[in-house]
Amino acid sequence: MVELRFREGSKSLSLRSAKLFHLLVNHAGAQACDDIEHSIRIAELNFSRIEIGLLVECVRDLVGTQVELTIQKNGKPVTLVDPLLYGVQRDHDLVEGTLVYRLSPTLRFILEHSNHWAALSRGAVLAFESRYALRLYELISLRHNLKHKSQETFDLSDLRRRLGVPENKMRLWADFRRFALEMAIAEVNQLSGYQISYTAEKRGRRIDRVSLSWFQNDVVDNAKPDQDSPTKPQYNISFPPHGSLKHGQQVAHWRDLAEKHVQRIQGGHLPDLGELANQFRAWCAKKDLPLNSSGVEKAFIGFCQKYRPPNVGG
Repeated sequence: MVELRFREGSKSLSLRSAKLFHLLVNHAGAQACDDIEHSIRIAELNFSRIEIGLLVECVRDLVGTQVELTIQKNGKPVTLVDPLLYGVQRDHDLVEGTLVYRLSPTLRFILEHSNHWAALSRGAVLAFESRYALRLYELISLRHNLKHKSQETFDLSDLRRRLGVPENKMRLWADFRRFALEMAIAEVNQLSGYQISYTAEKRGRRIDRVSLSWFQNDVVDNAKPDQDSPTKPQYNISFPPHGSLKHGQQVAHWRDLAEKHVQRIQGGHLPDLGELANQFRAWCAKKDLPLNSSGVEKAFIGFCQKYRPPNVGG
């Protein structure tokens, strides 16, 4: 994993591009540090079943994102600059086509000389719906492997760059807290097995620093269940406060209920489970029904049975 800070005024990677980057580095595997071409079927990269045009834009995003590293060479500081990827070739056969790519020399240098690694869950990476959540997950995963470390304090401006928040967005602390930090923490806590909390620290009257604390729960979907065990899978009776129902063991119960009770759209497809979850949360808020109430499961079933997706008749 490469820990990135995005310069002020520069564009950070989109969520799709960041996921694609993970898949490509993971595909390179043990040969990631070698100066060779890597080839992967395009079908393996279409993790969200997105249009090929969007996938191409993600590739262009990675080629257009520069990585800089300052090292000591002959006793003097030298800055290396490269794109993340280069030498990309794409077949126009969208079914059986392949993508050929190289990891840049600077990126390979970072990977080869790194003495600190983090194990990321592929399922969690692909399930995130916010780029800020993915960036936070990377940040915490990298630090979790450090011995005796479960807390770190960041300058607010540095944390913004690490999460990839654009310079001209969420400039007020209240907006950053609400729409980036807290939503990212909620999503990471829901999908990754980490439990993250934060405290804000002031210098004078302004929030100047943010301290993040974390620990890791025992994750259910990392365990291998006993095939002969009649034990019913465990789930959280509370409806998830953020995110979709599409991925993750922790929301599997709610996803199963939606698949069983919601009306299918044209072609027999499920409606967008992220939009369904958001609409149900809004409905609960309007009805003053807590998401952890004893009747929330029954309410969700009834909501699914009556649910009609936006822009779909009925």
